[in-house]
Amino acid sequence: MSTGMIQFLVGLGIVGMQNLLGRLNHAYWGAIFPGFFLAYLVYGYVTGLFKEGSELTLILVAIGGIAILSLAWSEGRRAMKAKRKKEMERMELLDL
Repeated sequence: MSTGMIQFLVGLGIVGMQNLLGRLNHAYWGAIFPGFFLAYLVYGYVTGLFKEGSELTLILVAIGGIAILSLAWSEGRRAMKAKRKKEMERMELLDL
């Protein structure tokens, strides 16, 4: 398996985990991956790990990554709220 495919699968797994973290009761769990992502970018910039790109590229990657992780988190929150609403409606029907 090529390196690009492995990176894609890892990224897909992280977005999936972000979606699952968004479904938890406490919304703050969704801040784990964006925090790690930003910390990794800052670490890479400070240590010179990212030698190929410019600061603008790094900023665009940071904005894009945070946007993707935030969208995955918000989709998880939306799904959790829809599930709760459906459960409440079912409970109200059973009470009548």
